[in-house]
Amino acid sequence: MSSELWICREQTADKPFCVESLDLELHNLEELCYFLYENAMFLEEGLMGEPLFAWIREELGLPRLAELLAEHRKQGKNDIWCAWFFLQEIGMYDSQELVPIRQMSKELSGRGSFWRRKLAADQLLRNERYNRCILEYERLLKGREALDQEPELLGDIHHNLGVAYAGLFLLREAANQFALAYEQNQRAQSLQAKENALLLLQPLEITQEWEEPQDWGVHLLELREEYKKKVM
Repeated sequence: MSSELWICREQTADKPFCVESLDLELHNLEELCYFLYENAMFLEEGLMGEPLFAWIREELGLPRLAELLAEHRKQGKNDIWCAWFFLQEIGMYDSQELVPIRQMSKELSGRGSFWRRKLAADQLLRNERYNRCILEYERLLKGREALDQEPELLGDIHHNLGVAYAGLFLLREAANQFALAYEQNQRAQSLQAKENALLLLQPLEITQEWEEPQDWGVHLLELREEYKKKVM
């Protein structure tokens, strides 16, 4: 079914589907697939519901797939699972590319929205998408739901923020996040990470003249590798 659907469905819908939270319009099957694949872990709760299923049925001409999605939703499948099922059926992405989405849907079974977003940000961190995961972690910490979370969990988020900043080689920001992490989670790992970040920061704060411009880049690379061994 998957290859048939993808090969035969490229027409533009008469009426676009609007993702209101992002002020985004989707005009065809390819755009929907790309949107779901890139944003599956951050889907607004309830997006995979009847309005989208109706658009898939009426505008994309896929009534059977829309019916299957509606049935799975009634059975309690979450948005991420439905996105995975849809992408699997369409076949634009291969099964290996969809593994992280499938795994995330399992991990989120019975979890609340805060955990869902946290695990999604963790996946971004594992994939070294540092800028995006920093944005998601900061949104979590600034949101109202953070007030109801245990200090240990919030500390772990700060620790992961530190790892992300370190991945961008922003060691001062990394050290600050590790310090905040230790205040809340009291984990030796966070304290050691802070000390390592500060230790590695020292050479960067000493003014030196380099014989060649590329010397600085080589030095940064060496420090990055040393940091990975100690912290990441």
